[in-house]
Amino acid sequence: MLCIINSNGTKIVLKSTMKKIIPVIIILLITFGCKSVGQKSSIKRISIIELIANPNKYHKKKVEVQGYFTNEFEGTAIYVSKNDFQTSIFKNGVYLYYAKGAMQRFGIDPPFQGYMTIVGIYNKDKKGSYNFFSGGFEEVISMQRMYKRGGIKDEFNIE
Repeated sequence: MLCIINSNGTKIVLKSTMKKIIPVIIILLITFGCKSVGQKSSIKRISIIELIANPNKYHKKKVEVQGYFTNEFEGTAIYVSKNDFQTSIFKNGVYLYYAKGAMQRFGIDPPFQGYMTIVGIYNKDKKGSYNFFSGGFEEVISMQRMYKRGGIKDEFNIE
């Protein structure tokens, strides 16, 4: 027999079967119950091409993409490449919805363009100004500059 005394001082007697079940329950709670507490929501790391090709698959999901970013009036977006931006191929871009001051919040100083890594919640139905783009990031969680491969640490990859 196992005896437990509760906060009121009352003695609770557990039979031998209960002694065997309680450790099993505790182990199950620790194994499965704590997993969800410590897990971050998963981020899907994909290419913009994958995102544009499969909008239903990533709708309302947290994704990370890399591409050419530009911050301009009615055209704040991330594109597959700088060439897509320069030639106005809007369907090869995903619009970004974020509050003013977001660039500073993410520690990004001018120029507000160049190759970047962006994490956000993708929405296939939010297509930016005049519905030109292939969806949008309705929430931008993080932005980070990409630097030239083998280049100087602070040499922006804007070319």
